[in-house]
Amino acid sequence: MSAAPDPMSDMFTKFWSDFMSRMAPPGMAPPAGMSQDGTKQMQRIFFDALAKYADDFMRSPQFLEALKQTMDNAMAFRRQLDGFLTTMLKSAQMPTQSDTAYITEMLHGMERRLSARIDEVAARLDAVEKDQARGAAKAAGRGRVAARKAAGR
Repeated sequence: MSAAPDPMSDMFTKFWSDFMSRMAPPGMAPPAGMSQDGTKQMQRIFFDALAKYADDFMRSPQFLEALKQTMDNAMAFRRQLDGFLTTMLKSAQMPTQSDTAYITEMLHGMERRLSARIDEVAARLDAVEKDQARGAAKAAGRGRVAARKAAGR
């Protein structure tokens, strides 16, 4: 039982056959009936060579310098655009991102200080409650002693 040919692989084979016929020098006929294995081998050789040339190109100092220059220009443009937008927002008396970040940081700072202060007050309240509980226990103990003394008289 043989599998039905994949239409995509047929199109791919046709593409490579057409490519090879166009790459052949004028007057030279393309190989007749090039097998699918031959086409795949030519494809692999072509892609390996293409990958090698692309890798060599992308590692070249010229390409890396051009890439660096492009990134530097993009970052400079971003800084310039940010400055322009900040100026426009300030002139329209609208808050900027740095303004909101500053306010947010101030609120977080107040929240931390309040939380620390509340923890401190809670600890002091616990200490007062413990002292009161100890005093009540002592008073209750004295009351029992006095009640026993009164009962024993």
